[in-house]
Amino acid sequence: MSYRKLKIIFLLFCTIYSVWFVDVVNAQEDGKQLVRKRYSDPKGYFTIVIPEGWRIQEYPDNPRGKVAFIGKDANVELRILASEKEFSSFEDLFEITQQNTMDIKNRFGIDVTIQKTTFLGRQAIKRTWAMKGIKIFAIDFMEGNIRHALQYSAPSEVYERYLLIILKAIETYEPIPRGISSENLKKCQISNSLRLAQLFFEQGNFDLALEDLKKGLDIDPQNEQLLKLKKKIEEKTKTTNGETKSEANAHKERGATYTMEGKYDKAIEEFSKAISFDPNDAETYIGRGFIYRRKGQYDKAIEDFNIAVKLDPKATDAYMNRGHCYVDKGQNEKAIGDFSKTITLNPNLSEAYNNRGLAYRKSGNNKKAIEDYNKAIAIDPKNGEAYNNRGVLYINLGDVKKAIADFKKASELGSDRGRRNLERALQE
Repeated sequence: MSYRKLKIIFLLFCTIYSVWFVDVVNAQEDGKQLVRKRYSDPKGYFTIVIPEGWRIQEYPDNPRGKVAFIGKDANVELRILASEKEFSSFEDLFEITQQNTMDIKNRFGIDVTIQKTTFLGRQAIKRTWAMKGIKIFAIDFMEGNIRHALQYSAPSEVYERYLLIILKAIETYEPIPRGISSENLKKCQISNSLRLAQLFFEQGNFDLALEDLKKGLDIDPQNEQLLKLKKKIEEKTKTTNGETKSEANAHKERGATYTMEGKYDKAIEEFSKAISFDPNDAETYIGRGFIYRRKGQYDKAIEDFNIAVKLDPKATDAYMNRGHCYVDKGQNEKAIGDFSKTITLNPNLSEAYNNRGLAYRKSGNNKKAIEDYNKAIAIDPKNGEAYNNRGVLYINLGDVKKAIADFKKASELGSDRGRRNLERALQE
């Protein structure tokens, strides 16, 4: 074989390996993190911890517990449907599922694999099939007379990439029992609390582990298994808190430095490492959320700010930055809500009034926008952006004279936007 042929084969191998390696890395990245709070179905059928950054689609008009969690790629979804049935036995469920499977096969010519399995310690049915380039994986089980159906679907090319995070998510699924005796209900709740606490403990998520332990101990304060696991968690956090806090601060400081240098990808990496060491620091989530916002990744940014305000309900920077994200997404009412919350926490913050004025203007409420710009300027007469924004509103209202006066003042205070708008207004 000639040297040229060997070289071509080698380059082809490297290309294939590179594509494979990227896919594996992506799979690992996409499959390693759940959000740090539990989602509760508003109709009271279940709770679950979902993948980070996924969108929630609820169906308030549907009487059943129907919710969809939408992934980052197109057609990637985890759908859950909980509904009351006239039967409660697993064998009845299996028989009906077999009949439905045969109907699908006969109508659409689709081969569906169906088998009995266990899920969360219960008898369950596992089904897999594919249609029109979409692979589907489903789990069905009964809790009393409630049928719980969990279905993951994704295009074939990304199915494996998200499978790991889906398996992690459904492990946290917790059906809320209905229609059973109070004694059995307590036993079920304690069992679920122990299972979930153990799961989160193994994942290193001590906060959620303790949260689930508390649920169980509220029912049975003397439960030996729950108390044993609680002691183990407390010992683990006691020995690691000092080290992890120091590591977290070091990564957070590096993240802040990279932010100031404009090295956003490195900043995100450092903030993420800080979070892995200390997941309860609101400032770190705000720092990473700010970078996501600057990169235009608004959903990721909002998710970080959501966590930040949960950890620190008085974190004005989180509300302010989340408000900016909502403005950029065109969700002005939500933005107004966040800026209003910021003002409640700090009524002398000029920038909050300026930002809310912008959101009011974009939502068409010019009167309230003017009021907020006036308030921003009254608090800080050197707020050039407030003068500029008020000038833009005056232009829209046809009051060019007032607009020019505001643009001139904004320009004098160093606002580049004000200077550019002044030049345009004078030319017109």
